[in-house]
Amino acid sequence: MVDQPITQRGIVALNNASSTIYCDLQMSVAQARELHALVRGLSASAQHPGLESVFRDIEEEFGRSVSSSSENVR
Repeated sequence: MVDQPITQRGIVALNNASSTIYCDLQMSVAQARELHALVRGLSASAQHPGLESVFRDIEEEFGRSVSSSSENVR
């Protein structure tokens, strides 16, 4: 069996790209909720199709961050 290359997406892929911007943000939970609502609204508006993959990556990162925060609180 031949190993298939792993397609990297999101922030991981940015490390391998030459003309991309990496952005790592820290914020309060309240700010994260507000930003998450903003991103969902922008995505739902369909007014920024060139940013749809960025919106998806932000949504996924929020999911990972919330999950990680929940584990750290326990």
